[in-house]
Amino acid sequence: MCELRERTSRCSSEARPYDLNRLRSKGEGHDFSRAISALMRRGFSRWGILVLTSVIHTRKNLTLAAEQSSQAAVKMHIGSQILRALLATALLAVSASCLLKYMWWAACYSAWNGVPKLLEQWKLAGHNASFNGWGFILLELIAISTLITLIQFYRLSGFSRLALRLGASLIIAAAGTAAFALLLSVTQIGVR
Repeated sequence: MCELRERTSRCSSEARPYDLNRLRSKGEGHDFSRAISALMRRGFSRWGILVLTSVIHTRKNLTLAAEQSSQAAVKMHIGSQILRALLATALLAVSASCLLKYMWWAACYSAWNGVPKLLEQWKLAGHNASFNGWGFILLELIAISTLITLIQFYRLSGFSRLALRLGASLIIAAAGTAAFALLLSVTQIGVR
């Protein structure tokens, strides 16, 4: 009668010593050997039992490896986020320095325009203003792209997620550049 219930899987686990859940249990070596002997009494071949146990052990090993891999991935992800945050901060600081240099050389270029004695300095001021202006733009774009990869909104998807990440990155970049520019102008580092 229990054999019929085994086929329909209504038999209790006590009547089925070869149940897979019992084979997978940890730390029950006695139950494991009892389950193997029950499988042999029921007519399973030794090769079938060997394959079954190897599958169970492989699943255990794969589960353990997946858990260890996910823990390492989380640690690596946190480390890469810290690196990206430091990179974005450094880019914003250098960008603020380029902005201050651009403003200085643009003011010199405007002041020296039309003065014949300062023609060479006027040309040099124009080149320096152009170089620092483009450097500021390029560094800001790189900092914004770094911030976009750093900021995550998991509850949103699609275009709204990207738009919110871009908006937040622009605000953070503008505020960071302004703060570094203020700090550099107060301490007078990187003005010339």
